[in-house]
Amino acid sequence: RDAFGAAFEDAQVFNDGLAAVRIEGKWGYIDRQGRLVVPQKFDEAGPFVEGLAPARMGKKWGYIDRAGEWSVKNAFDAAWPFSEGLAAVRRGKRLGYIDATGKTVVPFRYAPPAAGAEAGPFSEGLAPVLSGGRTAFIDKGGAVRIKGAFKPWTGSAPRFRAGVAQVTDAKGQTLHIDRAGRAVAPHAEGASRVYPYRASSGLWGYKGAGGVVLVPPFLESAGEFHEGCASVSLGGKWWYIPSPE
Repeated sequence: RDAFGAAFEDAQVFNDGLAAVRIEGKWGYIDRQGRLVVPQKFDEAGPFVEGLAPARMGKKWGYIDRAGEWSVKNAFDAAWPFSEGLAAVRRGKRLGYIDATGKTVVPFRYAPPAAGAEAGPFSEGLAPVLSGGRTAFIDKGGAVRIKGAFKPWTGSAPRFRAGVAQVTDAKGQTLHIDRAGRAVAPHAEGASRVYPYRASSGLWGYKGAGGVVLVPPFLESAGEFHEGCASVSLGGKWWYIPSPE
């Protein structure tokens, strides 16, 4: 079986050349040829970033290397991918950040994100954290660089890109800020060349530049393209498809 013909119970995007897939209730990793390079033995798994991936075995999370061995022992209640050398992890009801050796760099003193939301990754040297019920930004030493004046995020955490991050102010309005916390004009973001869309039938397909339909809507689920592949589902199973461009 190749990467685009194999069916899985669940599948994530490719990152660092590997993708997490679920087989018979357990998670492992495949390469871009569809070969299972990390056997399915984990209860949950996340993407590889900077050579490590968060994974759960039993009740605890840790980080595995590309051979599927623990690089940071599974001793956390939740864990998120690395970004700029640090990863957010949760112990009990508090969130902190560790380095690739498992050493605590930012102490466990922040509230975890809401259920289903991403913990704040570092981007351009800053990470969003929840402090006093508001979003603040800290540096890699744990010092607050932008005070908590913004609403908590849901889903993906805010990130700095080219010096600008999108947040929500206390009135619920979208706001763009620079690395000093000052309101600035947003960058002009170019539309993705290939992106998933949902038709009125409830099924998913893909469109390209100008809204041109590249893949007709026949899929039950369709993910974003990453490293040239996207995970899609049909008939309760997941596959990978190459970009239609």
